[in-house]
Amino acid sequence: MFKELNVQVNNFEFDRDRFKIHLNNGKYITDCLSKDADISKYFNIAPFYETIIDLDNNIKFSFNTALKYETLSNKTFNPMHKQTDDELNEIYYIDNMIFRTFILWDLLAQICNIFWDTNLLSKDIYAFSFFNKLKDEHPMAEKIYCYFTEKENTEYNNESLKGNNGYVRDYRNRMTHRNSPNITTFSPDIQFRPPTKYIFVRVTEDYLKVRSFLNVILKEISDCYSKDYIISKLDLKELYN
Repeated sequence: MFKELNVQVNNFEFDRDRFKIHLNNGKYITDCLSKDADISKYFNIAPFYETIIDLDNNIKFSFNTALKYETLSNKTFNPMHKQTDDELNEIYYIDNMIFRTFILWDLLAQICNIFWDTNLLSKDIYAFSFFNKLKDEHPMAEKIYCYFTEKENTEYNNESLKGNNGYVRDYRNRMTHRNSPNITTFSPDIQFRPPTKYIFVRVTEDYLKVRSFLNVILKEISDCYSKDYIISKLDLKELYN
């Protein structure tokens, strides 16, 4: 299971130059103020993309570190036993993955907001409500919302688990508003902590899902606003010299 996930996570890198306009003198443009709607949209998306690259690198680091502790943790799981040091270290990096993966979902919504001309204020955009609102207007929004709300299925069968985002969202909310889901408790209600491996698989698959949706929308943006097209609308004569 983790061998395949490891390949999927690490055998991909976002193109760092996707939104950079390179010049002949070794310099490049990453931002531009313009009254042209297409140029403005292109460079409004660029900072979000840089943040995505940074988050993606941090998620990979957390995944690879958590995987090392998962490999070391050979103890038979028992929710009534105290967590081992390896389990505690592993869950620390898994929690980092959860935090950053949810930011990726929100950044996906931010990019779609710009590209689709939804014109919502950036501070008001959260992935779940954003794609729920637009699910009847954009096929991609409908697919994402269906993924957010799909029924949880714990049977693996060499395929992705169902309901990953819902599970991880509930896990995060319990951590924030109630007691930690990583602790077995009997008050105020009975809660047995899940195997660390199970949480690890869930968040990794959720990360791979948001990454796949990001690749779809980024390709659409590149197809619509190619670098040659953007360059043709920019006056670069002075910059090239």
